[in-house]
Amino acid sequence: MYPRVVSGTVLVAVMAAFNWSSGAEQKDKDKDAVRQIDVKNLTLPKPKTNTKPEALEITSAEQLSQALPGEETQAKIKGQVDFSKEKLVYFGWNAAPDSKITFRVEKSDKGLLVSFVYDFGFSMRLVDQHLLFAIPRDASCKLLDK
Repeated sequence: MYPRVVSGTVLVAVMAAFNWSSGAEQKDKDKDAVRQIDVKNLTLPKPKTNTKPEALEITSAEQLSQALPGEETQAKIKGQVDFSKEKLVYFGWNAAPDSKITFRVEKSDKGLLVSFVYDFGFSMRLVDQHLLFAIPRDASCKLLDK
């Protein structure tokens, strides 16, 4: 009888591990749906001084040309996004160099929600900062303060 208890316990443990790992894998897939687009060495609009970032959603190449002008800038960004499946979320702000934006992805009955979290930093020096993310076209997003 003892071997049956042990084998039953092992079976339950294996099943629990499988369920846990598949949940973790799904979270990783959701997080992988969001990616940062490289904007280094691009000419981007100057943000207002000492401002908090605002999320600007860009859903087409036409909107991209209005929001981030410059042929070289647009060409580099267009090569990294598929507007039929994705949209861009742009942040431009002027604040402490140690300020940053991170994100987390949550799944709900309405689809994916990408929450961007702004951490304002503490330096007295102000610098222009720019971040650009590609997220699934049907995802919604919001900006939160840390």
